Amino acid sequence: MSVNDVRKQIVANALSHLGKPYSMDPALRLGPVAFDCSGLAWHCYMSAGVSVDNNLMDWVAEPISRDALLPGDLVYIGFETRPMFKWPTGSHVGIYVGDGDVVHSTSKTGKVVRERIEARNWTWYGRVPAAHWPGGENT
Repeated sequence: MSVNDVRKQIVANALSHLGKPYSMDPALRLGPVAFDCSGLAWHCYMSAGVSVDNNLMDWVAEPISRDALLPGDLVYIGFETRPMFKWPTGSHVGIYVGDGDVVHSTSKTGKVVRERIEARNWTWYGRVPAAHWPGGENT
């Protein structure tokens, strides 16, 4: 499977969960019935064959610029430096699905939504390191 195929699968996974409820319940948060923000990202990545930790707030993508975003990359709200991690972490995560849109599970609406990237204060952008992707490539 090519990198583009994996990215398309991540996006398709995210879009397939639109409208599903938000939940922080440990028994539900990773889907497929309900999600919190990192649970949605984890589920979409794992379903596409990308191996990631189930809490993307503690497992952090490599920082990229907003201009470098590709469908399937991650967007974050918040910015914290934690000594145990190589890169900063965020307090909320979404999946960039292309065309200026982000899919994320949010307590504000209580469900998985698709929004314009400008609709929220996304403060930094990340790409899951290549070592986690099938074939070891992420671009």
